[in-house]
Order: sequence, then structure tokens, then C-alpha cells
Amino acid sequence: MNNYFKRLLQIFDSIINERTRLRSSSVASKACHDVLDALLILVEEENTELSFTDIQVLLLDMFIAGTDTTSCTVEWAMTELLLNPDKLVKAKNELQEVDGPDIDMRRDVWDYIA
Repeated sequence: MNNYFKRLLQIFDSIINERTRLRSSSVASKACHDVLDALLILVEEENTELSFTDIQVLLLDMFIAGTDTTSCTVEWAMTELLLNPDKLVKAKNELQEVDGPDIDMRRDVWDYIA
């Protein structure tokens, strides 16, 4: 797991470096004016305590929070469906009703949730 965090921090570092380079070049007007730009502006201020490492950690927190929330929600929903077979059948029927006979789902998935 530690290697994944290191890799993410490397990716964020390259994004931050690229954005910093862009902001200092003559094409600075092409900066995105997003959260990263706002954080970089704070770093450039004289009396700031915010560092590039702080920005990396903030980006890591936002990235992990977004993916962790989604995976936990899907895991919870699947657990509830498996614990309530009648709800699982209802959900399956609703999916088939909405998607119709031309549903683009592998047959083995339908067999698994049947």
C-alpha cells in the first residue's frame, strides 16, 4: 500500500511542477484557475505556512476520500442486496426493464446476480 501512496505523490508532484512551470511561463494566462492554482497562489504569498508538501497531502486526501467513499457505498449496497434476495430480484428486474432486451451486460454477470 505504501508504494501506491508514493506513486500518487509522484504523480501529484509532476502535476504541481508542470502547473508551476506553466504559471511562470509566458502562457500563464492559460492556467486553469482551479483548486491547484488557488493553493499555488497561497504558497507564493510571503507570510504563508503552506508548502508544496502540504499541497501534495491535500491532493492525496481529496483523491482518497473520493475513491474510498464510492467504493464503500458500492460495497454497502451490494451487501444489502445479497442480504435481501427479494430486493436483489427487484433491482435486477428494474435494470432489465430500463435497459430492455438489448442490455449490454455480460451474461455471466446476470447469472451471478440471479
